[in-house]
Amino acid sequence: MKKVVNGRVYDTDKCVDVVKWEENDTVQGVAVLVRRELHRVPTPAAGKSPIDCFETSSYGSCYLKSDNLDLRSGDFFLETTIADICHTYNTCGCRIDPVDEKTARQIVEKYGDYETYCRYFGSPEGVAIDLKEVEKACEPARSEKWKAEEERDKLKERVAELEHQVAAARAAVGDQPTE
Repeated sequence: MKKVVNGRVYDTDKCVDVVKWEENDTVQGVAVLVRRELHRVPTPAAGKSPIDCFETSSYGSCYLKSDNLDLRSGDFFLETTIADICHTYNTCGCRIDPVDEKTARQIVEKYGDYETYCRYFGSPEGVAIDLKEVEKACEPARSEKWKAEEERDKLKERVAELEHQVAAARAAVGDQPTE
């Protein structure tokens, strides 16, 4: 479904579904079932064009390629649909409401899980330390240190070898080392 709200287009077919839930509610004294879905308008990841964000299936349908999207940017909107007496949802009872990031965070905290929160807002714990990434980042420095230590050890061996040759030469001429 596509709707225009405040001059901006919100399309449920070309968005990222963040979290969905259903609630019982009362509308004009009648108990109804309300489905709510939080969506995010997708934005391309760094270095990707909008066309890179979509892929066409062999049947001709178009879908989003989440690996080419920046899930931490883009506008959020809430889709609210009311079920009729038969509990079937229709788009004529649908409402689209843009929501700010603070509200979206609260919704995901309430209805989503930890992974969903981190995917759209980052880790609430701050930067997570990944030991593999730390080791990878330290590898060049470790490699340089290893090379320097290896070169130092070779030079020590060469100095010891030269000192041995000097001592042997002095012994051959009968010269005693002076201190």
